[in-house]
Amino acid sequence: MSRIIRINIDKIANRRLAIFRRELDKQLRKIVFIQNIVSLLTISPCVIIYFVSFIPILTRNSIIVSQLQFASSISSAIYYLYFSVSIFVFK
Repeated sequence: MSRIIRINIDKIANRRLAIFRRELDKQLRKIVFIQNIVSLLTISPCVIIYFVSFIPILTRNSIIVSQLQFASSISSAIYYLYFSVSIFVFK
């Protein structure tokens, strides 16, 4: 999705546009870049914990299972930050 937006922004930048239009394109590119970074930082911990929880050696030890549950709770909270940050980025 962001790649398509970036290609479209590059096509628009190649045309002769007014200065204010180019500034808006720069702002849009920054917003898309920030959104990609936020999504990477907030969604990846949840995915990592999800895959780690399926390792059979780790699920035998009850202490590690409780640590994985705690990490899953924290990563779920971080995952929901993705939606709240998205609101503030585009506001």
